[in-house]
Amino acid sequence: MKYLFIPILFLSFLLITNKSKNPKNTNVILKISNLKEEDIEKNLINEFRRKSDIDYIDGSVLTKTVVLQVNERKFNKSEIEKYMQRWGLDIDEYVFTNNTSISDIEN
Repeated sequence: MKYLFIPILFLSFLLITNKSKNPKNTNVILKISNLKEEDIEKNLINEFRRKSDIDYIDGSVLTKTVVLQVNERKFNKSEIEKYMQRWGLDIDEYVFTNNTSISDIEN
């Protein structure tokens, strides 16, 4: 039993440190002129749920925007465009906002 404790502790440590190395610290706001409610409800939420490096945050038909949370170092614009083209959506504009606070940098 005690021999099992050390490998489990080591694996837990690796998982925790791996998550902190790749923080999703940037919001990407996508302006999509042909966005419809069913695109948000059916397609986009399910598409981004399967992606571990992208979090779907919100979508609005009124403002024609989708907000994603990503790691800025791993963000791939062509990959996002490929996902959107799969559903017949064209991205008109990208807006990036960084979510890192000063306290995160100091630590």
